[in-house]
Amino acid sequence: MSTLLALGKPISELRTVSSGSNDPVYLLDVSFFTFRAYHALPELSTSAGLPTNAVHGVVSMLEKLIRNERPRYLGACFDAPGPSFRAAFFPDYKANRAEPDEALQVQFPYVRRIVEAMSIRCIELAGFEADDLLATLARRFAADGRPVVIVTGDKDLMQCVSDRVTLYDPIRELRIGRDEVIAKFGVPPEAVVDVQALMGDPTDNIPGVRGIGPKTAAALIAHFGSLERLLERVSEIGKLNIRGAAAVQKKIAAAREQALLSKQLARVRTDVPVDVDLDDLAFRSPHTAELLAVAEELEMGRLARRLRSLLAPEEVAAAGEPAKEGAADFGAEVGELAGREVAFVFHEEEEDGRVCLALAAGTARALVVGEDRVAAALAQLADAGSSLSGFDLKGLCRRFGIPPGPAGIDVGVASYLYDPSIGSHDLEAVLSRFLGEALAAPAGGRPETMATALEQMLRLIDAVRRGLREREQEDLYRSLEHPLIGVLARIEARGILLDLDLLAELAADFERRMQILVERIYEEAGCQFNVLSPVQLREVLFERLKLPTKGLKKTKTGPSTDSDSLQALAALHPLPGLVLDYRALAKLKSTYVDALPRLVDEEGRIHTTLNQTVTATGRLSSSEPNLQNIPIRSEDGAKIRRAFIAPAGYRLLSADYNQIELRVLAHLSGDEALREAFRSGRDIHTATAAEVFGVAPDQVTAQMRRAAKVINYGIIYGMGPVRMSRDLGISREEAAAYIERYFERYPGVRRFYADTLAAARRDGYVATLLGRRRYLPDLRGENGGRRQAAERMAANTPIQGSAADIIKLAMVRIDEALAAAGVDAGMVLQIHDELLFEVAAGDVERTASLVRDGMEHAIDLAVPIVVDMGWGKNWAEAHNPG
Repeated sequence: MSTLLALGKPISELRTVSSGSNDPVYLLDVSFFTFRAYHALPELSTSAGLPTNAVHGVVSMLEKLIRNERPRYLGACFDAPGPSFRAAFFPDYKANRAEPDEALQVQFPYVRRIVEAMSIRCIELAGFEADDLLATLARRFAADGRPVVIVTGDKDLMQCVSDRVTLYDPIRELRIGRDEVIAKFGVPPEAVVDVQALMGDPTDNIPGVRGIGPKTAAALIAHFGSLERLLERVSEIGKLNIRGAAAVQKKIAAAREQALLSKQLARVRTDVPVDVDLDDLAFRSPHTAELLAVAEELEMGRLARRLRSLLAPEEVAAAGEPAKEGAADFGAEVGELAGREVAFVFHEEEEDGRVCLALAAGTARALVVGEDRVAAALAQLADAGSSLSGFDLKGLCRRFGIPPGPAGIDVGVASYLYDPSIGSHDLEAVLSRFLGEALAAPAGGRPETMATALEQMLRLIDAVRRGLREREQEDLYRSLEHPLIGVLARIEARGILLDLDLLAELAADFERRMQILVERIYEEAGCQFNVLSPVQLREVLFERLKLPTKGLKKTKTGPSTDSDSLQALAALHPLPGLVLDYRALAKLKSTYVDALPRLVDEEGRIHTTLNQTVTATGRLSSSEPNLQNIPIRSEDGAKIRRAFIAPAGYRLLSADYNQIELRVLAHLSGDEALREAFRSGRDIHTATAAEVFGVAPDQVTAQMRRAAKVINYGIIYGMGPVRMSRDLGISREEAAAYIERYFERYPGVRRFYADTLAAARRDGYVATLLGRRRYLPDLRGENGGRRQAAERMAANTPIQGSAADIIKLAMVRIDEALAAAGVDAGMVLQIHDELLFEVAAGDVERTASLVRDGMEHAIDLAVPIVVDMGWGKNWAEAHNPG
């Protein structure tokens, strides 16, 4: 259903769009995705023990493809059983490949049945591989003037890329054109096979030239143009400026025939006699009964229902089919919004999940789009370069796989930037704040109520924009917060893979250790009680064991049993320390070890939400689940991080800013001693210990360095003598003396804090390096406690907020750099000052270089920005590489 309205009044009904001559042809490499899913996803099976992980992976790929691309023409290519024609002239072709696991072989027929049930033409031909069929059909349809998209993740098919042929991996959200091929191989697509001929491919047992790696192969082909010209001029190789040129010349001269054979094996065929024309690939309605039958057999009902909803008959009308009577000219109406800023209201019914979308590029009229056309409308707008404005733009981008566009606005994010300290930034709160109105709810998703809600949204967008301009935040929104929306949507949609078997082992281990702790606690207490009950613990500590209460916090029911109190008591009796250990283990078990497995999707991935409008300093937060609070330095925290893994053939890459907040402090304060410590590369905590304790750096003890670390970070967070004395186990007088000596040695820091506080009292706010503001009305208030808290915020926010801005800026630039480079890599988590990436093993070093450059050059500081980096098969290994 689609309706055009003028501020709530229906004007016309729309007509169905028939497909045009420029609709792309999508060709699926089903064999590739089946193998990759089997090896990448955790083991999944039905209650009867039938393996299903490969089927799950292929179905997820199909769902993302259909949702994001809305294809009109779609074909699926399979490897045919039996030997390839290549084995006829090279019997050892793929000879080193083992037979597929039985758990994979039993899934092949189910993959085929699902693809056929979705009315996708299945294509295979004896003697040929799927790559040959894909290349042949791509060349055929491209020659007819059609754009062609080969849906694959196989680098071998990069030789097919042309002005009309691109590659697309919907799981990795990776698109490959000529520029990406050149970035990957160093040569254009037509020369990729020449590079492959020199490199060889051990997976397929293509020999290549022994000792010639990818860099040398690319350099040679880039210079000579092709393998044949290289062999004709082999005597010139020794004169080239490449490493070991003379040895390379000898190797290639001795392996001439082997290189030519390798090219024959590596080249995909484009002349396979496959009988398929365009009409055969017209994407029509699914065979619903068969789709549901195989889904039920595999216990995949939820995925089947999602596919079925995507494959509604009206969505897949074939080219040339007549429009249904009474349908609407949908594409033309959406086309009128192309390239413009489009306001939207998105509504989802709580009861049945039906969705509705209202769109407008001005105040004259609204286009209300029903469930069957929402994804298509958004995809068409994205393709046309439109920008979207409304509420929860990130959620829309994540759900439908679209970019936010270059010039729109999210009113929630903008409200947060306007004033991050004023609580909620949900739609009701933003409307009340900027318009003084209640929400015009789009009841039932009816066109009239949707149009009314959209009219209100248009007025809200204008009001929020005025607010940003008044507070000089519009540039920061446009350059940082808006492009970040798309980055966060892609992180959330991608998710990160979990090792469920390891988590199950940890659950059993934690349970065993908790039981041991409970028994020891009972032994020390001399009785049994509920360890997690504050009331019962209080009775044991203060009535049974008679531990002192002096200096402990008080509650309404007696002395506190919080962590600070137990830490203070731990020096007097073993039981408080044991309770702390039990609490820590119980929290890790309930929050992560037990909870995370319940939150994974069908592919074994977990998808956190990265909140852009929560913290007052500008930092991102994580929820559902919170993945930012897993302990970094504890052994148990490391065990949990080992459960976050890379799929087979991939690595997790961790990039962590080194002491970024202290470096920001050095920049902002202008303190020359602090800056020099960073410029010289000295350990900042050792340098501070030397200054504060008046000793040479080589005389600094571990205890001194620990104290200096507490001081360095305590100063940033406004820590006073009371807290510092508790953290360091010293008297308040000693702590006060440490703080005073710090400011004596770093006088620029004292001036910076004094000047920042004075400016905040004058202006009513503090600002970060990029101009983000935090308003602090309590600085002028009469409540002493709240005024002191505001003073600490004034001191901390420019530093912590600037660090937050820096990593956000790095995220945006790295996201752009990875896409431009064509590497198989994507951001999967942001954890305060750390970024985590999932990267194909062959792209790790290049990705690491791009990430380091993006982080270290996100902004210019007066001191160097340093990034600690590592990679491995799991998060713990990446964060602390051995």
